[in-house]
Amino acid sequence: MMAGLLLIGVFQMILLAVLLLLMYAPVLVVLVDIYKGHFKQNKWMWFVIVLLFNYPGIVFYLLIGRQEKIK
Repeated sequence: MMAGLLLIGVFQMILLAVLLLLMYAPVLVVLVDIYKGHFKQNKWMWFVIVLLFNYPGIVFYLLIGRQEKIK
């Protein structure tokens, strides 16, 4: 296991970190939006949907969930 990590260079580690950040940033942004919002329905339902169905859950939340927020 460690021998495989030693073959990865600094550039590859930075690239991997950037790709992971780009991959999980939308999920984190939506989870923060859900956490800070007030909803007519259960807030935890949206957490579960976004966490279980990452990108489809985000799209579903943006299409339907944001309309349920109390302004």
